[in-house]
Amino acid sequence: MIVGVDLTITGTLGMCALPLGWDLEWRRVHVEAWTPAEPTRGLRLRQAGERVADFVRRHDAQAVYTEMIPTHAFNATKLALVAGAVFAEVSRCLGLEVVDVPISTARKLCFGAVPKGAKKADYHAQLLRMGAPAWWGPDERDAFVIANWGANESGGCSIAMPPKRDK
Repeated sequence: MIVGVDLTITGTLGMCALPLGWDLEWRRVHVEAWTPAEPTRGLRLRQAGERVADFVRRHDAQAVYTEMIPTHAFNATKLALVAGAVFAEVSRCLGLEVVDVPISTARKLCFGAVPKGAKKADYHAQLLRMGAPAWWGPDERDAFVIANWGANESGGCSIAMPPKRDK
C-alpha cells in the first residue's frame, strides 16, 4: 500500500491509500480529507502529523509520498512546517521515511504533460474522465496523483500516460 498526501496550511489535507495491485479498480482506492479545527498553528501542525500517521497506520502502508514544497510559492515556509510535522510524526510513529515528489512530475506521469497555464481543475477533470469517483474533492484527487507516482516508483499498478510531444 502506498499513501499520497496533499499538504495544506489551513485548508483540507488530502490523503490517498493506493494498493500496489489496484489494477485500475477505483473502488480499491481509499481517500480521506481532513480540515484542521485547532485555533493555533502549533496544535494544527501536531494534529496534521498525527492524522497522516494514523491514516498510514490504518492502511498498513509501506511507503508515504507528499508533494514537494515549491520554493517560489508565497506560502512555502508555512507548507514546509506542515511537511516537517508530517515527516516527523510518520517517522517517529511508524519508522517510515516520507518522500517528497514534485507535483508537476507526478502530473506528467499521470496525464502525459503539464501544459503551460493548465489549472488544477483541468487535471481533476481528466481524473474524472479516467474513472475517479466524482465525490472525491480536489485534495483527494491531488493525493491520488502523488500516490500514483509512488506506486509507479514501487513497481505497482499506476496510471502512466506516454509523454505528449509537440508537433
